[in-house]
Amino acid sequence: MQLLSRRTVIKDLFSLGTPIALMSVISYLASAIGVVMLSHFGAKEVAASALATSTVMTINAMVGASMMSVSIRVSYYRGKKADDATLAMVLKSGICLGVFIALLGSVLVWFGPEWLKLFHKNPNLIARTVSYFHISAGFLMIMAIGAAWIQFINGLGKTIIGTWASVVRFPIVLICMYVFVFGHFGFPQMQLGGVILGQCVGIVCSLVFVIGYTMRLPCFKKIFCKGGRQCKSLAKEMKALFKLGWPIGVQYGGELAAITVAIYMIGAFGTDALAAQQIVTQYGLMTVMITMGISQGASILIAKVHGEKNLALGHRIMSMSALLMVMIFAIFIIIAAFFGHTILSIFYNHNMSSNTGIQILAYHLLWVTILIMFFDALRNLFAFGLRAIGFPQSPMYIGLGCLWLISLPCAYLFGYHIFDGVIALRLGFGIGFVASTLWLWLMWYRKVEHRIAQHNK
Repeated sequence: MQLLSRRTVIKDLFSLGTPIALMSVISYLASAIGVVMLSHFGAKEVAASALATSTVMTINAMVGASMMSVSIRVSYYRGKKADDATLAMVLKSGICLGVFIALLGSVLVWFGPEWLKLFHKNPNLIARTVSYFHISAGFLMIMAIGAAWIQFINGLGKTIIGTWASVVRFPIVLICMYVFVFGHFGFPQMQLGGVILGQCVGIVCSLVFVIGYTMRLPCFKKIFCKGGRQCKSLAKEMKALFKLGWPIGVQYGGELAAITVAIYMIGAFGTDALAAQQIVTQYGLMTVMITMGISQGASILIAKVHGEKNLALGHRIMSMSALLMVMIFAIFIIIAAFFGHTILSIFYNHNMSSNTGIQILAYHLLWVTILIMFFDALRNLFAFGLRAIGFPQSPMYIGLGCLWLISLPCAYLFGYHIFDGVIALRLGFGIGFVASTLWLWLMWYRKVEHRIAQHNK
């Protein structure tokens, strides 16, 4: 059984994971700049964006995460030396599945303002979110197709293409957001709605770029194959993708729903608390995107060696990935210690620049977020590994159970009763992340031994 050196494993992780991380960071950097633009309109607009983006992100995550099954299936088939027609079938099935899921998600997003009313949020803040929700309903469909296509290319090991697609999208998004948010060149001033409209234009351009690249691949001509057998194969592959992908989508959507509820809970402490949390969230999301790139890169490698029946190598990949996570967060801690106030000050504009309450609260929340994100990174790594070896449902049950049954109750008790405050609420919320990380770590070892025993039969 072949075992690669640690140096080779690290090299493969970086070659696959770094482009995915860069792609995600560039995308969320555009979102962060959108928040900077909104900060020119004051704390209320930033607070409204916290409510809107956290709600829409929950639905987006369910759709986008479900498409991760495409890269896992493609990588698995590559390990089994499948032909081009099989790979093309995965892409077609992923697109069809993504469109179907996005249609359902679009309905939920359209009625986003009504969801906020159920939580008795400030009517003034809700009114600022309406255009964002309505435009997001259309954005979701485009995002689903783009996610399926990008995951297909990731599964082929060409993760750098997604990074180049993000590079193409980034300046287009910034220009469009600037025009639509502030209402330049005769366009209406859309504020929060302008952020999502700019992202819509950008993702269309990046999708055109990705399709253009795919046209050069040998498997592209197989996409247009027709016939009864093709239809049966399409349905069969959609079923396989759904079986693998729905636990991922439900897990990410359910977890982000729990995070969204926690943000709603922060709203009870006022507009300043929501604005501070939204500022810190931009850095938290960037942290997640970096570590998610490593996790997805590891899952692609593990799925491939799983297809080759070489899970001893998969276990080494997991160990080196965990070590990388520790090193990455050591760098984050150093940056926060020396430049924490500086990086947060980017978002302090107009009335927030003189609001010391927001600045102090945001700095404290930054440290709490780094702690939570560390455990979140490790639990995502183990969850990706379990999905890659054919156990997609276990991470879903553990993730949802820990966040809804541990994190939210602890956040409520710590924030409202035991200690009373936003910091205490966030610390209580992090307890579920610690519990799920330990649980998934133990499950990884047990499931890997089970799969190795199966391969040895």
